[in-house]
Amino acid sequence: MTRKVFAAALAAVFLGGLWLPMARQHAIVPDVVLDNGRLRPFADIDKRFEEQFAWRQRLRDAYNQVRWTAFGALVPSVLQGKDGWFFYRSEKAKDGPGIDDAMGQLRVDAATLERWRTILRARAAEMERRGIRYVAAVAPNKQTVYPDLLPDGVPAHRAGPTRLEQALAHLDPGLPIDLTPALRAARTESQIYFKTDTHWSPTGAFVGYRVLAERLAALLPGVGPIERARLKEVRGPYYGDMSAIASVPLIENAAPRLFGTEEFPARCATGAALLTVQASACPPMQIGQLYRTRRDDGRLPKAVVFHDSFMDAMVPFLAQHFREAVFDRGAVNPAVILQEKPDVVIEMRVERYLDHFFIEVPWPAPQS
Repeated sequence: MTRKVFAAALAAVFLGGLWLPMARQHAIVPDVVLDNGRLRPFADIDKRFEEQFAWRQRLRDAYNQVRWTAFGALVPSVLQGKDGWFFYRSEKAKDGPGIDDAMGQLRVDAATLERWRTILRARAAEMERRGIRYVAAVAPNKQTVYPDLLPDGVPAHRAGPTRLEQALAHLDPGLPIDLTPALRAARTESQIYFKTDTHWSPTGAFVGYRVLAERLAALLPGVGPIERARLKEVRGPYYGDMSAIASVPLIENAAPRLFGTEEFPARCATGAALLTVQASACPPMQIGQLYRTRRDDGRLPKAVVFHDSFMDAMVPFLAQHFREAVFDRGAVNPAVILQEKPDVVIEMRVERYLDHFFIEVPWPAPQS
């Protein structure tokens, strides 16, 4: 009974906080807009809420913090696993398949699989025609590598193969490279994902990098993997991105980081070293902006890399092998490739963004 009373009081405070701005401002009257011949009522409802309910985000954060502190309850998109591990239910946030995919609940039809294969084949062929090497790789979701740390409420037996497994069974071998086996093998020796983050740790990124570097070494001169002995692991406190998603402080007290035992030569645009004996002074990568790294060695190849946020932790390692590398967080963009004239194009996606491999952007028509 006490819990119910507390929950009712909390809800009343939350609703009261929403009502106060409404009492001081005009009521929300959402527009009805015409979109491609269809009437869309309430099309701007989110914008109106943000404008007139300025407290909404603060109230939401406070509500989530009280629920976590009082009841151990999290937002639907964050799942508390075992031993201090948290998992991202990306399907609840409309951010790509997540736990549902890990449980084998999603089917990819034969026509879609064939379309995916055709797109990757055509992309690789177009690169080859232009004298460019093309390497693609997919990084697994955390629950793919650590399924045993999901909570007991998640079914122990999968209903079928994951989307990635279905794709790999149909696509041409190595297109893309599956980083899952290397990461699963490495988890017995190192922590390769953060406990409170959706991403792999720098240690996990290094494992994935090694697989990519070995493939690149077979294609390009001078691209040999960095030896693990040249790096040192340092552990310390870390707030993962699921703290922001859940609006609660999910801290990992001994999260792994990787630094060099020496300063490595690759530099970001500011001139700072990307990989050194301590945290790099390079600025973070930004969505919508190309991120350039350089090495003062004209014998090395040039790369263009299309990616999502999983590439961020790999950049300090991968950049060491190129005189210049251009990182673009987005779909493969032929205009960028034609502008930069790379020796190799690398595309890497996390498993939940598998579909992003198959976004088709046409190459510009040859100028007459």
